[in-house]
Amino acid sequence: MKDPRDSPNYSESSEAGGDIALGQEYVIWWWCLIVRNVLEPYRVKLPPQEYYQRLNALQAEFSNLTSELDKTSDQLRKDMEAKVASVVAAKFKN
Repeated sequence: MKDPRDSPNYSESSEAGGDIALGQEYVIWWWCLIVRNVLEPYRVKLPPQEYYQRLNALQAEFSNLTSELDKTSDQLRKDMEAKVASVVAAKFKN
């Protein structure tokens, strides 16, 4: 059985394949909600060209924030896995 994250995804149906990328799995989905909610007032208020120019200027800073988030998230996940395992083990103990 193939993992879909390792399979190419084609963004266009042309024979050339269009844009090809490996599937992505967003583990920290709420990051996107935060970014969208914070950016939305500016997206509505500013002309598209100015908005996207400013948004593109944020890419390096967003990259740094996501790296920091990845580290914090990894530790939080390990902590929660241990807690979940403990709770499950307590309920399923013979």
